[in-house]
Amino acid sequence: MNKTGQGLILSTAGPELGLGLIGTQGGPQWQSWDLGREMAVYLHSCLAEFFPNQAWGELDFIAVCRGPGSFTGTRLGVVTARTLAQQLQLPLFGISTLAAGAWSIGQSLTEPLTLAIDFPAQRDHVYGAIFQVDPNRSEIKTVQEDMLITTGAWEELLSQSPLKPKRVPLPNSLAVTQGIAALAQARYVAGERPDWQTVIPFYGETWKPKP
Repeated sequence: MNKTGQGLILSTAGPELGLGLIGTQGGPQWQSWDLGREMAVYLHSCLAEFFPNQAWGELDFIAVCRGPGSFTGTRLGVVTARTLAQQLQLPLFGISTLAAGAWSIGQSLTEPLTLAIDFPAQRDHVYGAIFQVDPNRSEIKTVQEDMLITTGAWEELLSQSPLKPKRVPLPNSLAVTQGIAALAQARYVAGERPDWQTVIPFYGETWKPKP
């Protein structure tokens, strides 16, 4: 068994389908398709094109983006990944879109930094979270979990945070897919083997301040 783990990565929370394969002798492989609303139509054919049937037995784990993002795309990706993990009896890692994006941004830093990362949702809301990232480490620390929050409340929360996080937008789909891969692989190397049943999509309810 590969100590770092050979993993199949699925990212479906945005309009682009992102697939990745890591832990192989030839190095990581990445591919994306701009499917938009046709994600459900073409996901399985793209997966078959990217990953040949005879290679399923070589996998050590699967990782999937659990959101936030598109309701339909996120659900489709998680259901697909859960089905594969169950059938192949493999551990399944559910990785936050925002955490994956924060990891990717962190790779370009020269020193540790607190990041507030977000992207637009509907009706004057954003999906946001806060992380402490260190370019010298493969893991990131979550300060504020993923949440759906009004734009005004998000800006107020950031302005009042004693950590003074740097606000950054979510990077592109390739960066998110690579972040999913890195965070999942770090957890695999650390000995985690999550069951497929533990991975559920993040849809989110609007954040409200504690009374």
